[in-house]
Amino acid sequence: MLRETDYYKISEEYSTSVGVAKGVVFGDNIKKNIPKSLSDDLDLTAIITSAIHSDKYQSMIRIVRKLEKKRVGRIKDVTIYKKAFIEACKEN
Repeated sequence: MLRETDYYKISEEYSTSVGVAKGVVFGDNIKKNIPKSLSDDLDLTAIITSAIHSDKYQSMIRIVRKLEKKRVGRIKDVTIYKKAFIEACKEN
């Protein structure tokens, strides 16, 4: 936590306000506190992060491109990425 004097010093030096952000943890408990409009974006970020950590990103993106070409109707991007990640995990 910043002392009040440090807060004012940094605010004046950078000509901006200073704030503190809470860490974001992906999981089911975070969905309780966020707007519904951000839910899909967080899910998409979690899927991409999981793909990168499991070395499946490249194959997942190939599958995403194939699924996007076949897209019919109003299928959300997060749905396509979920299907692609599942298929990429099954490949190996």
